[in-house]
Amino acid sequence: MNIKTITDQDLDDLIKCHKRATKNARDIPDKRHIKKDFSLVASKYPEYKFTLYIRHSLEMEDDYTVGLRVSLPKEKNPLTLVRFNGSSHGHKNVLEDESFPFNEHIHKATERYIKAKLKAEGYALVTDQYTTVEGALLHACEICNITGILANTISAANQDLFN
Repeated sequence: MNIKTITDQDLDDLIKCHKRATKNARDIPDKRHIKKDFSLVASKYPEYKFTLYIRHSLEMEDDYTVGLRVSLPKEKNPLTLVRFNGSSHGHKNVLEDESFPFNEHIHKATERYIKAKLKAEGYALVTDQYTTVEGALLHACEICNITGILANTISAANQDLFN
């Protein structure tokens, strides 16, 4: 599989195949955001490196993203497969010439956007499946078939992602 020949079916399979966290999140220091990266493995794709990442603004509660990216063999840059964003900004689907204002939304990589040489995950849809970064993480783990993160990340006592 490579970026030039990847199909929507390939992208869906990469998103939906079972993945598990290999260790606790790696915190990434930053003055304006809380950043965490989780290394993931998928038995179906042992040669691919998956990462679930969380970015959350320290200044704006609704400015966050939870994303899944994969590093494909022989590709220079990782490919973001899907991102679960907060409502801090609107979005425009360039190829469809459609926009939406400040709503939670999910970006998904598509063959069409890749072939147009746009950001792979440039297509997005509004969602009502979450309203917080914790909710986005839960939804991402469900949609992306990821295990081993929630027990290591969210405090059972208060569901606070960043304690």
